[in-house]
Order: sequence, then C-alpha cells, then structure tokens
Amino acid sequence: MASQENLLVLHTRHGAARRCNSCTIGEESMWFLAPVVAFLHLSVVVLSGEPPAAAKAKVPALIVFGDSTVDTGNNNYLSTLVRSDFAPYGRDLQLAAAGGGAGGRPTGRFSNGRLAVDFISEAFGLPPLVPAYLDPTVNMSSLAAGACFASAGAGYDNATSDLFDSYFNGVLGCADIHGAARLQSVLPLWKELDYFKEYTARLRSFRGDDAAAETLSEALYIVSMGTNDFLENYYAPAAHGFENVKAGCCGVTGVFEMGYMCGARSPLTCADASKFAFWDAIHPTERLHRAIADAKMNSTLYVFL
Repeated sequence: MASQENLLVLHTRHGAARRCNSCTIGEESMWFLAPVVAFLHLSVVVLSGEPPAAAKAKVPALIVFGDSTVDTGNNNYLSTLVRSDFAPYGRDLQLAAAGGGAGGRPTGRFSNGRLAVDFISEAFGLPPLVPAYLDPTVNMSSLAAGACFASAGAGYDNATSDLFDSYFNGVLGCADIHGAARLQSVLPLWKELDYFKEYTARLRSFRGDDAAAETLSEALYIVSMGTNDFLENYYAPAAHGFENVKAGCCGVTGVFEMGYMCGARSPLTCADASKFAFWDAIHPTERLHRAIADAKMNSTLYVFL
C-alpha cells in the first residue's frame, strides 16, 4: 500500500486544534502548530476531493512544510549536498517580467521551474513564488504573505534527515574532502516547526498581535512529504499527455540522476522539459507541478477563493 504521506492542504479553521500528547517529532513544536497536528488523519479526506465546508475569508498567507517536493530554497542556506541551486535546475522559471525576480535561474527548487505551491499561491492572489524562510534576502513584508519551511531530504521521522547526514559525511567522507566541519543535516520536521514558531513571533512584531493572529488563523497550510509514492501510484501523469512518464528530463538515463548528478555538466538533458512528467529521477517538472496545483484548486481549494 502506497504511503499517504503526500501533498496535504489544511485551512486552520478546519483543523483540529488539540494538544499533541504522543508526538515523536517535538511535542512543543507540534503543539505550536496545533491546527496541523491531525494531518495524517485528514489527508484521506483532502485527497479524496471532498471539499470541507465553504470558507468566507480569503487566504491571506500560504505556509509550507515538507521535503524537496515543496522546498523553495531553504537548503541553499544549509551546509548540505542535498541542494539544487545550480543549473540546469530552474532553467524554465520565467517570472522576471512579472516582478518575480527569478528569470530562468536556479532558486533551490528541485524542478526546471515553479512548484505546485507557487501555482497555488498565485491562484489565491498571493506572490507567484513562495519565499524560503531561511533566505536572508527575504524580509517580513514578503514572508507575511507566505513562507516555506520545507527542506529537501526531510521526513516525518527524524531518522530520514539523519540518513543524508550519515551518508554524505560517512560513506562519501565529505568532511575530509572539503577539509572543513561535517556537513549539516537537512532540516527534520521538528526543526521546520521550530522555525515556524520563530516566524510567528516575527510576524507579531511586524504586524501586531491581532493582525498576526488573524493571518495565522486564516492561512492555508501545506504539508508535502513522501509525494513520489502519490505521484507514481495515484496521480497517473500519463493521463495528462506527457510523452515520457518513466524517466526524468535531466541526465543520461533519467532514472537515477538528481541533485549534483543533474548538473550543468550532465550530458543529454532534454531540450523540452514540458514533454516529461519528471525533471530528474524523482522530482516533477514545472508542467506536472502546475497540473497538480490545478487539480487541487479544482477539487478542494476552490472553496477558499
């Protein structure tokens, strides 16, 4: 049975606000994000396309947690090899004319362009790119409308993040190669939630307690982890007219290249990524991300417009 740990969307007014007494990923951090503590139980309802009761308030912000499927660039600011802030990643991300500040350059997104969360943000009239919380160039004015805390390589289990630390530092001996300190692990979910707690304090300082409370209570929260199981077993990208749904656009084979193996020096990267469901061996192309966002907006999220 495929994992239910996939793209999950929650609006706080529909979330079950309760204290988490048996959490394994940081009880206090999880309690701070009370509306999301029941996300594993609610995922079945959300993915079934059965919309919750209609909401009257427009979504003021998009808050994102998860792994590489929704990381908009946080890993750029970690000492990790699990990153994609180099070509050809981002080569088709064209938003310069619209003031998005990207324009076909790598941003740390594991795709050739925008992610589903970016399209969802734009659909709600919010900025077309969800800013990475760890980006030092992003100010609270931008973060007030949305913030991404996701980290490529993260998982619900802390051990998932630790695997990358162990692999790169132990098996590959990166500490010896670089002659520096050991590489930092990617952000585990509990750390993402810690940063969210910090964010809420900054938001209160920036907007005031009442305005910040309203933003946080009406925001749309997205949690995406283990999404590849969902894509491969449920979404059936072949139904959307992709010419290739088996291999990624990037690399010689398209079946194992990702990250640094999908770099500018990687030969035979396809010329037209829109024909492919996947950009590298794991991550969707911008076209598939758009299709996923459209499906969510049409089946579930339209009630928040």
